[in-house]
Amino acid sequence: MKFFKIIFLSVTVLVCSSSNNLSGLVPAYDSEYVQASSITHNGEQYKVISMKRSGKRVRAKYFAYKLNGQEIHQRYNNWKTGKDIILYTSGTYMDVSFDAKTAELKGLTVDNGKIVSEKLEVNKFSGKDEMDALVIVYPHGGIAVSNLKERNLKLSGGGANPNKFYDLRGSSQDLNKFKEWAKSERATVFQTHLLAWKDKLQFEYNHGTKSAARERRFLAIGTAPNGDVMHYIVHKPKHASLYEASKKVLNFLNERKRLKVLALLNLDTGIQDVVKIYTKSGAVNNMITSTNNQTIYNARNLLVYYFE
Repeated sequence: MKFFKIIFLSVTVLVCSSSNNLSGLVPAYDSEYVQASSITHNGEQYKVISMKRSGKRVRAKYFAYKLNGQEIHQRYNNWKTGKDIILYTSGTYMDVSFDAKTAELKGLTVDNGKIVSEKLEVNKFSGKDEMDALVIVYPHGGIAVSNLKERNLKLSGGGANPNKFYDLRGSSQDLNKFKEWAKSERATVFQTHLLAWKDKLQFEYNHGTKSAARERRFLAIGTAPNGDVMHYIVHKPKHASLYEASKKVLNFLNERKRLKVLALLNLDTGIQDVVKIYTKSGAVNNMITSTNNQTIYNARNLLVYYFE
């Protein structure tokens, strides 16, 4: 009987350590830092995950691409052991391929210090710069966003000059130095559309272009009235163009959440619309689901938030 008890205890410990807590005895995350809610604002519904970065209990991880022969879902499953996952969602865009398994990433991409895609994104027809948000995810779980249009990225560590403004678009030397820095610091980097910056929309409605109307999902980073740095995942279920959805979500965050928005970033809800939210007990929260039933096995990149 003692031998049976020891085996049972070992199995229990193994199961609890390799997945989100489902026992209900110890919460997977603290609701003081993470809250999930569905809110109606100006007649429209917004599904929101709010995460307080103060205290650095909430952290981020980005899987930019398959690495060392492992697909995204394999890398994620190996990494998540012992971690309390808040959510995961698809991140940046892929190329024009309609097959999520073969499509390539767009824009400058670095995964934990390994260069995946070397070039900054430009329009293949006009040659103009595209995707102004450069997102840096640090090994310790922090996220920084730079507006490439401002050409004033600052770096520290990794041999970078802390007093220099790096212009990645205007200087190939600065771009190469940034890549060296990312390798040295084991940073993860990706590009996406910068929809709003410092509380202002960053693009205007184009009457000659009809953006597809679909559900939209955003990552917003900003400051609450009390000074807390906040990260929000905002899902807008009602179909809208990217412009209309961005405008409404920015208004929602400013007015309803009183958030001073530093950056509003678009998250992919196209062919690789992968998303899963967890409750604080570790159960799946179905308040936000994939629009086309994609699973993590279809992920080409993955933004993960977890709690420590």
